[in-house]
Amino acid sequence: MNAPDGRAAIMARLAALPAVAPPASPAAPSPAASAAYGDAGSLSQQFVQALERAHATWELVESPVVARMMLATRLQEQGVKRVLSWAASQLPVAGALEALEVLGIEVITPALPLADVRLRPQDLEVRRRYLLGIEGVTVGLTGANAALAATGTLLLQHGPGRPLLVSQLPRRHIALLAASRIEPSLESWLAKLPRAAGRPALASPITTLLTGPSRSDDIEATPAFGVHGPGKLHVMVIGEG
Repeated sequence: MNAPDGRAAIMARLAALPAVAPPASPAAPSPAASAAYGDAGSLSQQFVQALERAHATWELVESPVVARMMLATRLQEQGVKRVLSWAASQLPVAGALEALEVLGIEVITPALPLADVRLRPQDLEVRRRYLLGIEGVTVGLTGANAALAATGTLLLQHGPGRPLLVSQLPRRHIALLAASRIEPSLESWLAKLPRAAGRPALASPITTLLTGPSRSDDIEATPAFGVHGPGKLHVMVIGEG
């Protein structure tokens, strides 16, 4: 099989990966609510403009199928061998992890060895060795519960299948975002959360708000990126086509 035939076979396998239902997320805004701030396309444009101001990169992708193929082939072309990722069921792109594995990219969903409430010295050593084993992975792949158009902020809720490490440890963070999850502001997102009696509004007690890559300022206010987290953030805004 020559190179063109081999590439065609791989692309056919990626396209044939089965579709599965995306993970449950907070309800998308109603048409009436969105109308007050513009339509979905307008929110997407506001969001990506805010991303640029926050020194993040972005691209608009027409459908999950296209996003899956672009993600896998691009990482392969960049020579990426390993990726830290949320679990497949927690990503908004069906078959994304399978596509990476088809192209020979190892996918790791971090799971720190759990211990009892009281950590023993040997437990800390096991955790240290585990982290040393994955600290060299340069790409982290996550979804996002919501995005805020006003500030270019991603909202990520963590829990089973959604390790916090994925968005904090690698040098580059790639976020897969369904365009329907873009909200005008944090207030509008919070207003739509279901509030069952006796239960917290947020599904997870661990929630992070990310506005651009990790950025720190020294005593002279000189900015530095990537000192305390990913130095690059790339967001794929995915339509439903």
